[in-house]
Amino acid sequence: KEGRARPVPDAETMLEEDDVVDSLRPSSLSWSRDGGVNRVRVAMDFADALADLLRPELLTPAIDERTYQMAFQRMLTPDTVAQLGQALGGLVDSGQNADALTGNVSVISIAEVLQLLSLQRQTGSLTVRTRKGASIVLFIKEGNLSLATSAGLHGEFRVGRYLVQDGALKEAQLSEYLEQNPPSGSRARSSLIGEALIERGLIDAAQLHKGLTRQASELIYEVVRWNSGRFSFKLDDLSDAAQAADLGLPTGAIVMEGFRRVDEWRLIEGSFDFENVLYQDPMAIERMGKQSELTKLEATVLAAIDGERTVREIVAEVHASSFDVCKILYQFVNSRLVRIES
Repeated sequence: KEGRARPVPDAETMLEEDDVVDSLRPSSLSWSRDGGVNRVRVAMDFADALADLLRPELLTPAIDERTYQMAFQRMLTPDTVAQLGQALGGLVDSGQNADALTGNVSVISIAEVLQLLSLQRQTGSLTVRTRKGASIVLFIKEGNLSLATSAGLHGEFRVGRYLVQDGALKEAQLSEYLEQNPPSGSRARSSLIGEALIERGLIDAAQLHKGLTRQASELIYEVVRWNSGRFSFKLDDLSDAAQAADLGLPTGAIVMEGFRRVDEWRLIEGSFDFENVLYQDPMAIERMGKQSELTKLEATVLAAIDGERTVREIVAEVHASSFDVCKILYQFVNSRLVRIES
């Protein structure tokens, strides 16, 4: 559920005055060809993050040195250390590549960043990272999306799943390949799997292009939902795989579809939780008539509901995107074909 953003502002999610001021700071959405300037901006971001972390504890009167030590132990949790690490990582990035655009997703949405890159027809890589270690990299060429990769996310975003769903590859063939070549998790390795499958004669170039297009679109749908984390754009940073894929996808329409999905996610989340156990209502299913009226995916999802699996386990069992599966579950729950175990 982490990182699901709302497509339109409302009273509860409007930025406070301090947040608005912060969003106007140069480091929020700007880049410079001067590496020194970028390093100063990153240092300022790190100082701000550290100040936000320290302020609640240090404003509390301390009695002795031990109290201060315990305060730091409370502050430096794995999540906060990861957050500070991201800020320090930007310091390294700014030294390696002076042409960088960096910011906080909670202040500047990824949709806005993509719009800017599209309007200015920029070329480079946009990396978005969460505090829990998940990341999505969008390779942009002249404002359009050439390739998208991810790390630390669910297997549903791997290109192999899309190839199987499209009928380009059999599940057994993919499993055999992965057993012989376990995914390393690196963006370079995962993006080259398709080329290896072509070399083996298992798929053709057109099938790979379709699979990569679906993968790239789904990853944008996912990242548009994130409302926390940090992003960094590096000019002229295109991987060999991105140059080879060269999908040329306009991001505007994909982002709009992402917003539509955010709306649907809000409805879905109001109906059930990922840890809820679901069970079929036999009488309701019997009244529905032949299950042949269901689509293949709907029938697969219904068959996975056994009264023991949670929503999360059903998604994993079906091997489809969490959005598609949860949308079907939402329809089943609202039509009373499926019940939520209390």
